[in-house]
Amino acid sequence: LGDLVLNLVDLRMEQVSAATTFGRLAIACPARGYVQIDLRSAFGVIEVRVPPDVGARVTVERGELSTLSIKNERLLALSQRRYATHDFDSAPAQVEIHIKSTAGDVFLL
Repeated sequence: LGDLVLNLVDLRMEQVSAATTFGRLAIACPARGYVQIDLRSAFGVIEVRVPPDVGARVTVERGELSTLSIKNERLLALSQRRYATHDFDSAPAQVEIHIKSTAGDVFLL
């Protein structure tokens, strides 16, 4: 029910999973290595920050009541649910993010 804020920028991780029902789930992605991130929320807000030098691939599954706002100009639409930075393959750090939101807001920052 509460907020979960994860600042992973300076950490080296391989896999991250986090979920909330009503709270806010905010994550700043790692800026080192390769990491897979799985985020889920039923009615809460999900915020994902991708650092400038990190390549990202994002898949977003949304329910009909969920909204998506992309405020990171580096993320380009590949399809209706998939987004990626143009430099994903050559970036020094990479994140693959899977987001599932039933009825909340999703922000890609």
